Amino acid sequence: MRPNIIKRGVFNFLKAHNVEHILAEPVETKPKEGHEIHFPVHLETTIKLIRENLFPEGESKKSDNFQTLLDCTLGTAGHSKTFLQTFPNLYVLGIDLDKRMIDYVSQNAKETFKEEEIKRFAAQNHNFTHINKLSPFNAFPEEFHRREKFDCFLADLGYNSVQLEGDDWGLAYNSKQQLDMRYNKETMKISAADLLNTSPIYDLEEILSKFGEEPAANFIAKLIVKERKKKKIETAQELKDILFNNMNPRTDKYKVLMRVFQALRITINNELQNLESFMENSFDPLKENGIGMIITFHSLERQVVVQHLKELKKKQKIKILELNLPPSEQEITMNSKSKSAHLHCYKKIAPN
Repeated sequence: MRPNIIKRGVFNFLKAHNVEHILAEPVETKPKEGHEIHFPVHLETTIKLIRENLFPEGESKKSDNFQTLLDCTLGTAGHSKTFLQTFPNLYVLGIDLDKRMIDYVSQNAKETFKEEEIKRFAAQNHNFTHINKLSPFNAFPEEFHRREKFDCFLADLGYNSVQLEGDDWGLAYNSKQQLDMRYNKETMKISAADLLNTSPIYDLEEILSKFGEEPAANFIAKLIVKERKKKKIETAQELKDILFNNMNPRTDKYKVLMRVFQALRITINNELQNLESFMENSFDPLKENGIGMIITFHSLERQVVVQHLKELKKKQKIKILELNLPPSEQEITMNSKSKSAHLHCYKKIAPN
C-alpha cells in the first residue's frame, strides 16, 4: 500500500473518533523535519474499554459522574489528549519519568488542548513505580478533595517517535550525538556509552542475551570489546557501523541492531525492575471496579505483566478483560510500529 494512502487512512481513523488534533504539529519542542508523528497504539480499544467500564450508562454533567484516569507513561500525551476530548467527564493525571516529556506536553498544551480540556488535565514528573503514592486529590485538589483512588490507569510501555528519532535521547540508530538512552539524567549516572565502554565482556554478553534475546550475544560482546580498545564507542551511529561492518551479509542487520538497542535501553533504565515494581504497586491505587490497561512491546515485558495478572486472578482480586491482545490489521496497516503492541486489561473486583 502506498504511503499517502496509509496517511489518509490514519487521518480518517482519527477523524472518525474526533481526535484529529493528534495530527497537529507541536509548537516549539517538536521532532525534526522528516520525523514521523507519534500515533498512540490500541487507541480504539482503550476508548472502548473506558466507555464500557467507566461510563456504562453514558455521561451526565453531575459531579458524581466525574471519573479519573492516570496516564502512567504520558510521553507526548497522545492517549491523554484523545481521552480528554472523547470523555468530557474524565479527568487525567499524566506522569512521566522523563522530565523532557513533561516539558514537551506543557509547552504545547495550549495549542493542542481545548481550554476546557486543560482544566481536566495535569502533568507531573514521577516514576510510575510510585503509582501507589498518587491520587486524584494530588492532581485536582478542588475537584477531588476526598478521592484517593483512580477509576482507571494506562501504562503504554513503548517509546514514542519523539524519543526514538530525536538526538537528545541517543536512541535513534543514526544519531551522531552521545549514546545516552537515559530517561532521567539527574537520577541515572551511567549512559549506554558508559556501559559499552566499561563493562566486562561477560557482563555485556549477559545483557545482550538476557535483555535483548540476541542469539549472537557472545560474538557481539567480543566485537564491542575489540572495537572499544581502538576507540571509545560514543554514538549510536558508531555502534551501528561496528555491527553492520562485521556481521554476516545474510543476517538481518536491523533486527540485530534493534535487539542490541533494546538490551541497552532496558539495562540503563532498569525497565524490567521498574515494571515489576509498577505491577506490584498498581492494584491498590485503583477503585473497586476500576480498570488497569497495560500495553507491552516485547516478550520480556509481556512475561512480567501476564504473570502478575494471573497471580491476581488466582487470588480472585481481578477479572481479566484482555490478555495479550494484538493490534488489528487495520491499525498495523496505518501504523507499522504498532505491530508488537499487545494490550492487557483487568478490572479490580476485590477491595484492598
